[in-house]
Amino acid sequence: MTEDDLRVAHLAFVGKLLAGLSHENKNHLAIINESAGLIQDLLSLSGKSSVGNEKIPKMLDLIAERVEKANQMTRYLSRFAHRMDNPVSMFSVNEALEEEVALLERFARQLNIGFEASFEPKLPTLHNSPSLLQFAFYELLLPFFSVLGKDSTIVITTRQEGAAVSIGAVSSEQSTIASPPAACWPVSETTQTAISRLGASLQPPGVQRGVGFKLLVSSLA
Repeated sequence: MTEDDLRVAHLAFVGKLLAGLSHENKNHLAIINESAGLIQDLLSLSGKSSVGNEKIPKMLDLIAERVEKANQMTRYLSRFAHRMDNPVSMFSVNEALEEEVALLERFARQLNIGFEASFEPKLPTLHNSPSLLQFAFYELLLPFFSVLGKDSTIVITTRQEGAAVSIGAVSSEQSTIASPPAACWPVSETTQTAISRLGASLQPPGVQRGVGFKLLVSSLA
């Protein structure tokens, strides 16, 4: 695995998330535009009927909701982009995972797979590469999408283990496994390289039910 190979894979990951956000915000804007057109129609009818007056507040609430969702996704994108400002920096693992999961939700939703977060609130900040960690986490999640059945849930956890942070992911007990858990292992050479650059260690799910992993990350020396 060369430096160029890792960089190409990393850039492909960034591009995929950017494309996903673009589609998501296009959907929000389309609904806002359609709602605004409906309000215009209702206003034109409001003098003839009480129906328009009843529906307008609901449409305005829908517009406000979609605007907030679009703004939230944009905030996540801004944070995600700034992770690449410096190769190594101090960062919160919870915040890095929160924004990444939000940007991945569209792809999971297309497969009827949901995310559930169980983050330990007070974790030590790490001096490491947040962007590379997000990439490694994405690479480790990819097998979930091909082996889990519909209406599955991926439970993502963070825990403190000494000076390190443990990042875990496992299919929920309600999940339907379409393939054996071993389908996720061994991880790809690209993923192994990213984990090595982070100075992290990876553990397979072992005897626990479902598909999963635990990634142990600490600050670089």
